[in-house]
Formats: sequence, C-alpha cells, structure tokens
Amino acid sequence: MRGPLNLYIIFHSLSMLMLLPVSAQTYTLRLMSRPAKTPKQSSKSSKLPIVVAILIVFAGLIGVWFLIMNSIEEEPKEQTSDSEIEEFDRSQHSIDDSSSIWVITNKQRPLQPGYTPEELVNPDIPLYGPRDAENMLVDARITNDLEQLVREAEEEGLNIALGSGYRSESYQRGIYNNYVEQHGEEEADRFSARPRHSEHQTGLAVDFVRPDGECSFQACFADLPEGEWLIENAYRYGFILRYQENTEDIVGYQYEPWHFRYVGRELAEELHAQGKPTLEEFFDLSPAPDYEG
Repeated sequence: MRGPLNLYIIFHSLSMLMLLPVSAQTYTLRLMSRPAKTPKQSSKSSKLPIVVAILIVFAGLIGVWFLIMNSIEEEPKEQTSDSEIEEFDRSQHSIDDSSSIWVITNKQRPLQPGYTPEELVNPDIPLYGPRDAENMLVDARITNDLEQLVREAEEEGLNIALGSGYRSESYQRGIYNNYVEQHGEEEADRFSARPRHSEHQTGLAVDFVRPDGECSFQACFADLPEGEWLIENAYRYGFILRYQENTEDIVGYQYEPWHFRYVGRELAEELHAQGKPTLEEFFDLSPAPDYEG
C-alpha cells in the first residue's frame, strides 16, 4: 500500500510547487486585462497572489514532509528466496552405523555382526509378553517418547502394548528359520528378516499390539482405533510406520501396520511433512526388494 501512496504524495507535492509560477502568471494576465481599479481595490488585489502562493507552497511542503516521515518509518522487508530456505540436514546422524538412531537396515544393508544396543530396558508401558523376555526390551534412548506415546493414547481411551521390541541376532535367526520351515524361504522373506537385517536388532523397532491381542501382527490392526491412531500420530513421538502399503518393492517387506521404527521427532516430523516417504527414498538409497547374492 505504501508504494502507490508514496507515488501519489510525490505527484501531488510536485504539482503544487509547479502550479506556483503558473498561477502567478495567470493571475497577472487577468489583472492586465481588467479595467483600472481604485487604489483601495488594487491594494486588496495585489495581496491575493501572495496568499495563493503561500497556500500552494504550504501544501507542497506538507506533502514533502509526509513523504519523508513515511519513508523513515517504513523499514524494507526482507525477502527470502527459495534458495535461502534452510533444508533439512540429512547428515545429522549416520545411516550406516548400527548404533545410530537413523541407521537403515534392509535386505541390502546388514547390521554389524553381533551388534547389541548399548543399553536395553523394559519400557514403562503394558507388555504383551513376560517382562524378562528378550523381546520386551527396547533401546533406552526411545523410552521417554515411547512411554509418552502410550500414555497419551490411553488418555484418548486407546489401549496399546509392546508386542515385540529388541531381538538379538540369534533370536531373529530362530524366528526366521521357523518361518522358512513353515512357508518356504521365498515367502518367509516377504515378512521376516534374516539375521543382521532386522530392525528389531537395533532396539529401535517396536511392534505395537492391543493388550487383548486382537488383530496382533495382522493387517487388520490398521482398522482398529489403536492402529488408526498410531498411523496418524506416531510421528509426533518420533516413530514412523516403516513398512507402508505398496512399498514392498522399496523396503523389501509387505505391509505391516503394527511395525514402527524410532528415528527421533525431528526426522519423523520431516518425513510426515514430505508425505511420508520411506527411509530409502528420503536418503536416496536404492530400493531393496531382495537380498544380494
């Protein structure tokens, strides 16, 4: 608004000042064309151009003063170009180090042999298995956010428990081999990770269930109120749905609406803002639908 206003003031002020000599000249010509007046009339008439000139100058000066004050008060606004917008720093944490909260493990990215998180604890939330069971542990770094997630879900009348957390390399080997015996290797590879390729070994992955076991480790979990709430809100606590629908060709595993991976609130919120891409897509990694070799 101030740009057009300033232009108007400048035009108005200059117009007033430019009219001064024109007005004086016009008035003089009018006086010359009129019949002679008495001394008293001439005295009055001679004062008129002076008054007009003073008014014109005064109006012009007011316009200039207003323009100056307006320019002083107005501070130029900083414009931020797209190139100046700060981009998310993808180098904050390693995606290769098995101990990093951003580590990416899939069928082509195995964890370090024998990796075990530095500190494993039982979170203070409902547990689906015995408290002393290995898979009822999680990496200590995720407990605060995990407990807050479950607590705030409970405040909304939802019941969420830990179905499975940390699994050692040997524990995962037993699970995988059991599935291979039941379903064959090709089918087992679609829903179970081989040893050193499981996110559960990082202690950062959590399988959520309802305490009553309804739809546990099944696709129908997504249709339960708890599943819907988790898919919608887990990112606020640093968790992402790791194996989304229609991403098997990228992440290597079929849809698992119960499997959430902790990456921290900052990255989880960034992924959510970008439309929930997979970790592979976000970090420009090659798809990992199959194991190498």
